Amino acid sequence: MKETSSWISGIEDAHLNRILTERASKHRDDASLITETGRAPAFTFMRPPCRGDDCPDWPPDNAPPDDPCRGQTWVWQPDLAARLISNKDCPSQADLTRLQQALGGNLSRFHLPDPDVRTSCQDRVIDISIWGTRVPGGSCSDLARTRAQIPADIANAGNFGVYVNAGLIRQLAQEAFNAAPKRLYANGFSGPDGPIHLTGLSVGFQTPNIVKTFITGYDERPWPDVSFTTTITDHLLELRACATESNTEPSRFDEVLAALFAALTTAVAVFVPVLMPLPAFVLWTDLDALLNQPDNPSDGGVGCRLVEGLPDQISLPETGGLAPPFPTNTMARANLGDTIPRPKKQKLVIPYNQPRVDDRGILASALVSIADRVPVAQVNGPSGLSLDFNASSTYGYFGARVGDFFGRLTFSWTASGSNVIIVSPNAPSTKIIFQRGNAKPGDNFECTITVRVSDVEGSTVAASRAVLIFVAEASDSLPPICKVKPWLDICSPGG
Repeated sequence: MKETSSWISGIEDAHLNRILTERASKHRDDASLITETGRAPAFTFMRPPCRGDDCPDWPPDNAPPDDPCRGQTWVWQPDLAARLISNKDCPSQADLTRLQQALGGNLSRFHLPDPDVRTSCQDRVIDISIWGTRVPGGSCSDLARTRAQIPADIANAGNFGVYVNAGLIRQLAQEAFNAAPKRLYANGFSGPDGPIHLTGLSVGFQTPNIVKTFITGYDERPWPDVSFTTTITDHLLELRACATESNTEPSRFDEVLAALFAALTTAVAVFVPVLMPLPAFVLWTDLDALLNQPDNPSDGGVGCRLVEGLPDQISLPETGGLAPPFPTNTMARANLGDTIPRPKKQKLVIPYNQPRVDDRGILASALVSIADRVPVAQVNGPSGLSLDFNASSTYGYFGARVGDFFGRLTFSWTASGSNVIIVSPNAPSTKIIFQRGNAKPGDNFECTITVRVSDVEGSTVAASRAVLIFVAEASDSLPPICKVKPWLDICSPGG
């Protein structure tokens, strides 16, 4: 029996095609649709989402092998995309595959469950498209992704461009909100009995460069409760800069409630960086942003969090030469000549123009240059920790900040001394517990934290950080905050 309503219940595919084609023809003179080429784009048939048995191409053998989309020109736009316009010929397929694999291994911060990374090059233009999940080969979903259209204006007046789909941005923000505390005190700290309740978050996009974060909730201190909406307006600027303003509007207002709104604005402003720390959006670990909230909150909503996380450098695959290990046999080394040819390692340096915002999401372009890269690493985290006079241990969070590596990285954390527990020894960042041992009140002792970072090309760098642990005396009376953030300056002697 022929399937007549596989995508939208009650509407045959052929009829849907006629409706969309007619609708598209009526809007082709719309000035807002003009692209950089000066021509209005043709209508794009966006493939409706589906799950499991609702998908007409699952299992794949249910669909005709020659046309799994049953005549419909469905398109499945990527979650992320990038374009590089080169002045050199297209790289080999092997290099494109390496770049594809490297990108797939460095997308964990975007919370993509099983990234599908596709690269192509034509006429010296390299396109990279990324989806959050994989689809069956030969299915309609696969074909719809093959038809994906990277925005024509992605690179604008530059030679490089990045596109972040509005759907992915909203998904990241919602995931962060779901995981964040929903009850706050007036100072912005969370707590089970905080009077300020947060109920929802949404994101809006406004041309030419504005992203708005809307946070809804209610305050139970007055009676009856007062609902509110806080709007955080991010103005995206060049070089990943961002200017922010926020405003809290109550659902009703009178002079008696006026004093509450200042506290509301403060609480929500402090909450936002905690809700969306940079590690929720970026491709590397920004431990400082995670550790120091909400003591020194930075401004900004979803838009600022995202553009601050865009990479200002992208490593390129090494080319030419011989990668280590080199031969140890004298004769073998002699055959290589006096100088062993080493691979050439380079990177793109990206000074972003002002991002552009519209219903599609965020687009950022740049005129990139190429520079040599030398893999480096450093340990981020506290250099001093406090330990209460009657406590048996203290702890800190440490992360590896890396640069100029290529592809998937591996991490190995070690520490000097036997009284140290590394909770996640093979993760980019880890909690490390320092046990007191025989130290007495008034003593201090030092421990060295080391991380060894390696990439798929064989580059390996080790970085260390010395941490001094202070054992407080009974008369020191450490502030209560030192029990949860022992790395703060006020927790150390003389703080």
